[in-house]
Amino acid sequence: MGQEGIDEEVTMKHVVDSLNEVLERSSTRTRNNTGVALSTIFQTLAELRD
Repeated sequence: MGQEGIDEEVTMKHVVDSLNEVLERSSTRTRNNTGVALSTIFQTLAELRD
């Protein structure tokens, strides 16, 4: 279902880069909240996969 030319694997570097972009646009608290939300999403996806 991926689009041609788009890598479907999310790496830790992608996550950190995204969180750093959030930090540039907002506060540390918002970055941390976003990190918690992403962690929850990835944990749920891992549980569904198993």
